[in-house]
Amino acid sequence: MHSQVNRIGLLLPLDLDYGRAVLRGVKQYARPEKQWRFHIGRPEVNEVRALRAWQPSGIIAHIGRAEMVEPLKQFGVPVVNVTNVIDPAPEPRVGLDNLAVGRLAAQHLLERGLTHFAFLGYSGFPYVRDRERGFAAAVEDAGFRCISRSDPAVVHPTGEGYWGIDEEGLADWLMALPKPIGILAARDQYGLQLAELCHFKGVHVPEDVAIVGVDNDELVCEMTSPPLSSIAGAGEQTGVQAATMLEGLLKGKPAPTEPLLLPPTGLIARQSSDILKVEDTEVLAAVRFIRSRINEPLNVSDVLNELYISRSSLERKFRTILGRTPLEEIRRVRIEHVKSLLAGSDITVREIARRTGFRSAERLCTTFRATAGEAPSQYRKRFRYHG
Repeated sequence: MHSQVNRIGLLLPLDLDYGRAVLRGVKQYARPEKQWRFHIGRPEVNEVRALRAWQPSGIIAHIGRAEMVEPLKQFGVPVVNVTNVIDPAPEPRVGLDNLAVGRLAAQHLLERGLTHFAFLGYSGFPYVRDRERGFAAAVEDAGFRCISRSDPAVVHPTGEGYWGIDEEGLADWLMALPKPIGILAARDQYGLQLAELCHFKGVHVPEDVAIVGVDNDELVCEMTSPPLSSIAGAGEQTGVQAATMLEGLLKGKPAPTEPLLLPPTGLIARQSSDILKVEDTEVLAAVRFIRSRINEPLNVSDVLNELYISRSSLERKFRTILGRTPLEEIRRVRIEHVKSLLAGSDITVREIARRTGFRSAERLCTTFRATAGEAPSQYRKRFRYHG
């Protein structure tokens, strides 16, 4: 039995939500079925050296520093990389499809009727470049232009990378942007900094600047004012797939020559991007009324009574401007709110139904499955696995 035990080194940034999610994914895969023992450390050169005395069978590492690469090679054991921070990224690798992240953010902001778009991030990081490329390409495919700001990383005197962005330069850039505008911030921390700067400069979020972040770090997203919309990565799925790949390598399978890229889990829409740029006053009023009644039962007749407009006229305007009917908009807004509650809280489906205007939990589940293609419980599990 002892000979079947694999000693797995895990070098992960547990101060980040992503690192903790990868760890949960590894745990999900490896226990209790696998005979795996773990040594957990930070992704730093000193931790790599300390790991040597433990004599691991294999390693899953967040290789975010070039100086880690050679010491890891010297172990002579399989290593799976779970990040795309340095260029070229060491392989074999499992990670997020960052082009898809950019495309998803663009789709979300385009659906809100915006015509101006920008990207905010650091230069020099491959994952940031891919998010920018995916975002810009999707915006340009829709006939618009992306204004990008990619600052060089600010380095602390200790040599540690500082995740902030030069606020003076950022403020000048922000004030010069056309408005209203939709901005993809390459990480939630950038979105938080941008939202705070908007507040101090008197720029309204989301009316002037709609912001989407990446990582769906719930604490960071809820710290912003208003709360930050964010794209959830694939941290837990990355952990599962990295452990799967490592086990294959331990059994003698050849290392893959291409990275395994996982799609983002989804976009959690919060108030920072809750904007709809529409010139037609009746459509805008209808949409605002629908959103204001998101916690109550609502049908198209309620909207018509509020606006004093014929059903045929409202249907025609909605189809022309939004590409969907008023009833479809009611369902879309309601389901987006359900998704936010499923991903951002532990309240029951029955309580969510009550808070989102559904007659019953059963009705919510039926509508959600028809719209999202999965049950509410499955959707919640993808975002909130606690293992």
